[in-house]
Amino acid sequence: MRLLFLITFSLGFCISASAQKYELSLFSGISNYTGDVNQEGILYMGEMHMAYGAQLQRNLSGTTSIGVEYVYAQISGDDQNFEERRNWTPNINFSAPLHELNFNFRWSPFNKRILKLYDEDGYRYDYKNAVGASYNAQGIELKQEGKFFTGKDKSGNLWVYNIYGDLTIYNEDFIVLNSKYKQRVSPFLMLGAGVLYAAPTPNGMAPEAPEMDPTMYSRFHFTTPIGGGITFDLHPAFNIHLESTLRYPFSDYIDGVSDSRDPENMDWYFFAGARFALKLGKMPSYKTYLQTI
Repeated sequence: MRLLFLITFSLGFCISASAQKYELSLFSGISNYTGDVNQEGILYMGEMHMAYGAQLQRNLSGTTSIGVEYVYAQISGDDQNFEERRNWTPNINFSAPLHELNFNFRWSPFNKRILKLYDEDGYRYDYKNAVGASYNAQGIELKQEGKFFTGKDKSGNLWVYNIYGDLTIYNEDFIVLNSKYKQRVSPFLMLGAGVLYAAPTPNGMAPEAPEMDPTMYSRFHFTTPIGGGITFDLHPAFNIHLESTLRYPFSDYIDGVSDSRDPENMDWYFFAGARFALKLGKMPSYKTYLQTI
C-alpha cells in the first residue's frame, strides 16, 4: 500500500498543476462480510476489521467524477458466533485478507459550485445567465473580468468573486482583507467495477470437502462496489467524505467455503469509513489573472 500511495501521489502532481481537477484521498474505516460462515442477510458486528485505501479522482464537473482506488482489508467469520451453529459439524471459521483495485463513478447531484448574482430587481441567477447589470447580495455592482466578477464597496475595497462563488476582498493596496470559500455539504452515490484478490484460510473443513482442493476456485474475482455517502467540502485545499459501500464479488469463495454450505448464494463484503481528500493544484487567482492581461 505504501508503494501505491507514493506512485499515486507522484502521478497526481504530474497530471495537474492547476484548476484542482484532481483529488488524492486516503480512506480509513471498517470492513465486514456476509456469506457461508455467517447468518444469511446480516453483517455480524463481532467480526469487524480495519480497512485502508487510497484513491486518485478526476472531477469531470461539479457533480460527476471518476476515480481509481486501491483498498486493503481483512474479513473473517466463525460458526461459534451464532448459538444455533455451535454444534454444527463441520464447525468452520476463516479469515481472509482482501486486496481490491476498482474504477468508480461518483455522482453528487447537489454539489455544483457556481457563482450566483442578482439583477436590479433582486432576481438571483447563475453568472452564465448574466445580462446587463449584476450585483452581489450586498448590492455592489459587479463587472466581469475573465473568470472573475469584481466590484468596489463604499470604502473603496475591491470585492472579487470567482465563477465558483468564492470571495476575496482587497483593500486599495491590494492586501487581502477577507476571503470566503463557498462551502458545501452534499450527498453522493458511487458505482464501480474492479478486481478483488481474496486469500481465505478456512479451518474445520473435512479433508474430503471440495473446497480443500486448491484448484477448486480462483483467488481473483470481479467485484462491483455500490454505495454512497456525504461530502463535506469545507476548505479550498481539502474535503472529507463519509461513505459506506457494499461489494458484490460475483463469487461464493471469498471465505473459502461454498459447496459445503450454501453454493446458491454469493458472498458480499462491506466497507464504511471516512476519506480525506487533498485537492491537487491551485484555483486561479485574480492576481495571477491581472498579470496575464
